[in-house]
Amino acid sequence: MSRLEAELDQFKRQLDTEHGVIRTIPGFLFMNGEEHTQTFRASSLESTDKLAIRLAHHDELIARHRETHRKGLEARDQILERIKPLEILEMVRKVWGRGEIAPTAAGGILTYSYRTPIQERYPVTHTPIKWSYPLGNTAVGGDLSGGDTGKWLSCELAVQQEVSVKFGNRENPRPTEEEKKELFVDYTKSELNWRIPRRIWSRPDNLVIHVTTPNELLPVHKGGSWFTRSHMMAYFDLTSSQKEIMAYLMEKLDTQALDEKLPPQVESIELAKIEELRRRGLFIEGMFVRAHISTSANR
Repeated sequence: MSRLEAELDQFKRQLDTEHGVIRTIPGFLFMNGEEHTQTFRASSLESTDKLAIRLAHHDELIARHRETHRKGLEARDQILERIKPLEILEMVRKVWGRGEIAPTAAGGILTYSYRTPIQERYPVTHTPIKWSYPLGNTAVGGDLSGGDTGKWLSCELAVQQEVSVKFGNRENPRPTEEEKKELFVDYTKSELNWRIPRRIWSRPDNLVIHVTTPNELLPVHKGGSWFTRSHMMAYFDLTSSQKEIMAYLMEKLDTQALDEKLPPQVESIELAKIEELRRRGLFIEGMFVRAHISTSANR
């Protein structure tokens, strides 16, 4: 080692001791897919050498996970080439009559947007009330006031059909609490430790074909916002063919058509309601809210 390299190495160790070492944890180890950085301070360990050994061990494990994740993405891409989600969604769009298809890294999403009337609501206000008791104790409560104004406005609603290949499996497409502890760094909402899991969720042997079908097409008011609440979900194993998935969806679409629950059928009814509200002078033109798409599902 030259004198320059030796001095630089000494300087790095000094910085590590004084300021800590920053390590980036890649996003595929987190449930939300976002990478994080964490600083390790030598003061929390016995020596800088022990810190270096600890970090080297984790770097080696992360490198193996990164290679496993890469192979998982390659396996996913091969399945996407075989089942062609965009072609499946194009079949659904022909039944719906319209909709926007957007490719995603994991497949594709078809979105159908329309308007539906919702009642205008007064803002919810809180009137505090204080009670006193003979022993000197007090309690604070209050009344919530709000409600409908008698007028109606428009809700911009979007329903979605998704076909994708995601990490999971047919029996258990979402990680259980025990699996979260084993497979993710952030296995609780409040805890982020330098605890790299021995296995990861995004492995080649942990893929599933994931299909959602809109179930409830009208908005639900919850917590001050509007949501499209539910999708039916289906999971196919990796041996399933594109033909099998399309047959499954056609069966669902035919059932919805008979029940008059296809998006264009629901939309025509909702637009007729808006016209009736206009005729009665109860519809507020130009005012609208947007419904958020929820990921909850009825299985």
